[in-house]
Amino acid sequence: MLEGCTPWPEDFAARYRAKGYWQGITLPEMVAQSADKYPDNVALVDGDRRFTYPELCRAVDDLACAFVRQGLRPQERVVFQMPNSADMAITFLALLKAGVIPVMCLPAHRHSEIGHFLAHAQAVGYLIADRVKDFDYRTMATELATACPSLREVFVLGEPMAPNQIDLRALRTERTDPKDAAAMLAKRRAPSGEVALMLLSGGTTGISKMIPRTHDDYVHVCRLSGAALNLDARTVYLALLQMAHNYTLIAPGFLGTWAVGGRVVVAHGTTADIVFPLIERERVTLVATAPPLVVAWLAALESNRLDLSSLKVLTSGGARLVPELRRRV
Repeated sequence: MLEGCTPWPEDFAARYRAKGYWQGITLPEMVAQSADKYPDNVALVDGDRRFTYPELCRAVDDLACAFVRQGLRPQERVVFQMPNSADMAITFLALLKAGVIPVMCLPAHRHSEIGHFLAHAQAVGYLIADRVKDFDYRTMATELATACPSLREVFVLGEPMAPNQIDLRALRTERTDPKDAAAMLAKRRAPSGEVALMLLSGGTTGISKMIPRTHDDYVHVCRLSGAALNLDARTVYLALLQMAHNYTLIAPGFLGTWAVGGRVVVAHGTTADIVFPLIERERVTLVATAPPLVVAWLAALESNRLDLSSLKVLTSGGARLVPELRRRV
């Protein structure tokens, strides 16, 4: 177990394994099982980019190997602050595959929060987009680097602007022979009881706290949350809220969808003019959203001419179904 983290009580862990709650696999292995079972299924859609399960796993392995060659080591922490995209999902899994622990930050976090996470996680890496709207994350990374001696590298999805900034797009193009990748990454496989990632608390009493989650417990939650909503290989999940947040990560989120061989569709916005066409085009069956968006979408239905009949479940604020929206689509 990562130093400083308290492991699950051994009697609890033994009971969970005996009952089959914990299956001794990591999150990337959970996705790989779906790839073996559903090799023809589309796993991920982002605009015109489409990945089948084998293509997703290949992209994850290639990037994981690139991270290894960059010098990232097992159990090292990286602050992970990427907006919704296929690259975000692939990068997240690649870090886990390399044995590295991401600290799951949101795009809205700024200097005080990110500086705190970098310092308290003793992070060696920071993953960002170059810009989102009018904010330049590269500038913030440069300003924070001087106060974080552990930080070695900043990975940028976009154009780097400083010597320690590395173009994540270039790493994504690196290819590793599958046999070599398997051998390299087998040495990096984390035990299923090890910390997989660090979530953030809500921050209602101050700066958010980092919450360690293990592969064992996260895989279990993926499967339970998916079962609660009857997810299966025909599920098409629309990821529109922040994918680094627990709700869109595993409740059931994109990981819960991948646990059953379903398809994840990334939305780059939450307005009806973005969401409704994606529902129609991809035949989305599940959307997890928030109450203000539901209100706006209900209003937009008055003038909607698109076919939203594929939508089976819409969750909002913990509600399993919004009956009014279900009747009207």
